[in-house]
Amino acid sequence: MKRTVRMVAVLVAAAIFLMNSHASAVTKWACIGNSLTDGWTAGNVMVEAYPEKLARLLGSNYTVQNDGKAGILVENYIENSTHWADVQSFQPDIITVKLGTNNSKPEQWTGGGNSSVNFISYLTSFVESLKGICPNAKIFLCLPFPCFKSFNNPYGIDSVVIQTGIIPKIKTVATAKNLPIIDLNTPILGHPELSLDGVHATQAGQDTLAHLLYRAYMATGVTNMVQSHSTIAGFGAHSYLFTVVGDRFSVPSNLAAQVKSIELYNVKGMSLGSAAVQANGLVLVDKAKISRGVVVAKFR
Repeated sequence: MKRTVRMVAVLVAAAIFLMNSHASAVTKWACIGNSLTDGWTAGNVMVEAYPEKLARLLGSNYTVQNDGKAGILVENYIENSTHWADVQSFQPDIITVKLGTNNSKPEQWTGGGNSSVNFISYLTSFVESLKGICPNAKIFLCLPFPCFKSFNNPYGIDSVVIQTGIIPKIKTVATAKNLPIIDLNTPILGHPELSLDGVHATQAGQDTLAHLLYRAYMATGVTNMVQSHSTIAGFGAHSYLFTVVGDRFSVPSNLAAQVKSIELYNVKGMSLGSAAVQANGLVLVDKAKISRGVVVAKFR
């Protein structure tokens, strides 16, 4: 009788553990950036920055960590920011990198830092280091918040360098490393009222940044189909392997139009149930049930 009671207690404890593990399966998002991310503005005044606003938009199934550092350069974030260790211990599912603005300063662009020549290597090295400490994270490179000439900002941030130097180089790295881009520049270019001093964002500007990130994540295909699984035993034809970001993956439009239903499996062949393809091609999954950030989708 005692053995039976003990066994029941063990089973109950195991069930509670599994329930708690399931409940705690939140998607973690790290926002790496400079003063705009940190929330610092002129006069050492702090505002509520876009990571905090983004967290509210995403809801309770997400945890957003603010890893912004005022005045930081791409090439010295690792050694001059305590946030690097924070990112590593956090092990996020999603990382957005919004760096490069401070590299536009004259002393950095053509001076000792020589970012006009070295920026691509700086950012490439940073991305490779980031992948090294967070191998399972999906990394997005963000185009920087614009600098507005009309404010005559006192920081030395150069609007022309940002538009014609920094942004093209970020795109070059994104292409070379096959990383998606989130444009936090173009939608704001014609809106100087969203800037406090030509460089930093107002509360409305921070809110705009949060919504741009949210929409880019929610409304676009944020993951890639890795390969057809039709030749792997146990899955058969019309089965595909997808990487998952957070709680979603995106079906290519040419396939989504033909799909009537999807059956999901983990890589061990265990069924995860059926799923629906949304109009924009997104499929939502239960993150707690998948393993190694991938899922097999069998189309019907």
